[in-house]
Amino acid sequence: MIGAIANGENLGSVRGKINSLIRAIRATGPELAADSTLSYSAGNNRVQAGDLLMTLAGGFGYRVAASGASDHHMTTAGGVKLHALPDGEGFIDTEQLGWTDGQDVSALLPQVIAALPAGGKLRVSGFYEVEAHSLQLPSDCELRARVPRVHGFNRRMGSSQNGLFFTAQRCRIIGLRFRLTVDPANGIGGNRMFLDAAVNSTGILIENCDFAGRTGVHVRLRNNTQDWTVRNCRFENGAWMLVISGACHDGVVEGCYFTGGFTDQNGQSAGECIKTLRSGPTGPQRVRVTNCTFVNTTRDAIDTTGGSPYWVIENNHFWQSGIDLKSPWELPNRPFSDEAKASEVVLSNNSFYRCNVILVTNYRPGYDDPFPAIEDNDRYCTQNIVSTGNKFYGPPEMNNGEAFYMKGSANLFSTGDVFINMRPLRADQEHFGHYSKRVSITEATWIVPPGEGNGMQGLNIDDLTLHFKFLHLRARNSNFSAITLEGGKRGVISGTVLYEGHSSGNPIIWLVENRGASKLVIRDLQFRNAAEAAQSNIAILGMTGTRSRSEIMIHNCDIDGVQDIARFFAANTPGSWLEFDALRLTNVSRLVRVPGTSGALDQVHARQIRALPPGSVAGAAGAVPPNRSLGGSSFL
Repeated sequence: MIGAIANGENLGSVRGKINSLIRAIRATGPELAADSTLSYSAGNNRVQAGDLLMTLAGGFGYRVAASGASDHHMTTAGGVKLHALPDGEGFIDTEQLGWTDGQDVSALLPQVIAALPAGGKLRVSGFYEVEAHSLQLPSDCELRARVPRVHGFNRRMGSSQNGLFFTAQRCRIIGLRFRLTVDPANGIGGNRMFLDAAVNSTGILIENCDFAGRTGVHVRLRNNTQDWTVRNCRFENGAWMLVISGACHDGVVEGCYFTGGFTDQNGQSAGECIKTLRSGPTGPQRVRVTNCTFVNTTRDAIDTTGGSPYWVIENNHFWQSGIDLKSPWELPNRPFSDEAKASEVVLSNNSFYRCNVILVTNYRPGYDDPFPAIEDNDRYCTQNIVSTGNKFYGPPEMNNGEAFYMKGSANLFSTGDVFINMRPLRADQEHFGHYSKRVSITEATWIVPPGEGNGMQGLNIDDLTLHFKFLHLRARNSNFSAITLEGGKRGVISGTVLYEGHSSGNPIIWLVENRGASKLVIRDLQFRNAAEAAQSNIAILGMTGTRSRSEIMIHNCDIDGVQDIARFFAANTPGSWLEFDALRLTNVSRLVRVPGTSGALDQVHARQIRALPPGSVAGAAGAVPPNRSLGGSSFL
């Protein structure tokens, strides 16, 4: 109440106090803030610390603070300081504080945040201008928009690179809209963040918020922020929209939408959705990214510069925004760390359109030393990536795009993935000298559109397993190669292949370029040529540029409609071995054709061949292998 009514007080004084009370009850929050009649001085509208006020509009309540208080929420135009009283849900409302939509609250917001107790709640009932920054929220507090993604804050660029709010233990930020106003003369908004998680905070929830602005970072979760959730939020046009730094373990990014990007002052594209960074030796572990959508970002959807150990990425949609899984860079003050590399990552039931997954090993010891080859040390590699049930799509013009692009990684296990208009794999020697190894792609479905050069090419992989649940190849002309193994040491290829070949020329289906001692097994292959001319000049296996001894085994295959099953070209090294076993042949002219260069192939052995073609080994003088076992009843 405004002023106690004393026993025996005169009627005029009582009437004045009642009128003041009525005015207060009927006032809105903004009207109360604009009131210049309430005063700590003598008079009809005199108030004192502890008096209670209430507005009729909104039913907001207040307690008068002492005139010397510094922990109050608002001050009336007459200089009366007020504590806003929480409503039945525990919220203080910005309308209760007298704020109006579009108001600049740069001077008011810090006072309100500073007055929030642990567990305090603030409801935002307008979209406000603000230049304040580094506002530390108390633990267990909640900031919530009255209207989700409509009410919130437009942060002017200002001078600070810090976050607008620093979150603490178990803070909840729900439904707020955040924007950044950038003066065109000042270009990009630097790293002026909206939310910045304080170090060592846990249990943070950021839900149903909307972030946009040409700034370096929208939200940053800093070192040792654990057990956190970012759910159902929208991010647009940040350089790094969600940064996860250091030991931010056991977090969830769920149901979020990411889009956009921009070009920075240096002309570089910016627009990575989720970015990991190291803090000390550690990168974020055990993070789950689920049911999110990444659309048309100018860089990566997920970039793990700081590593991503034990992440699960599932049920997401990636549209022209792919994944870059990395081992972390080493710098002089930041040595390599097992705790920060991309390893034990699971990709499950995601869809990728016009984008891919890149696996790259960045590590090089010594930093300033020459790049060493570390193919025999898995510790430094991006490794143990498991992919199950993912779908990769590309338009016809992307027929040379790849789903997985490996640069110095180890242990990729793909099971049941679908590749449409994109080749499953490309592997290169990374410029740091690392080679990829141990790749298994099984139960795969690969649909290749008409084209040329479509294929898995340049595979510098040691130990490759390919099994196609269904592979449909459609070559437009003779330049087509489905698989090029380059520098491989061991490999197994199996599955079902439907080839709609070119009726002239020489499309090569399996083209193998072995530049080291190698073993390749083609087994359990069901190959059917559905071209107009079943006798297209096609080689299932071609050998080009072999520089050392190779062993090629073709076992238990059913082959229909080729001229040469295996074709050896020039420059092969003596000592190579070719073995056919348990083949069922239809419309096949030869098992193998060798070049006119002597010593290209030393041994050919065939067993259990049904319908063995006459002249199964053909070649110029001196090219026919001296050691061969062909013909006889053993081949029936």
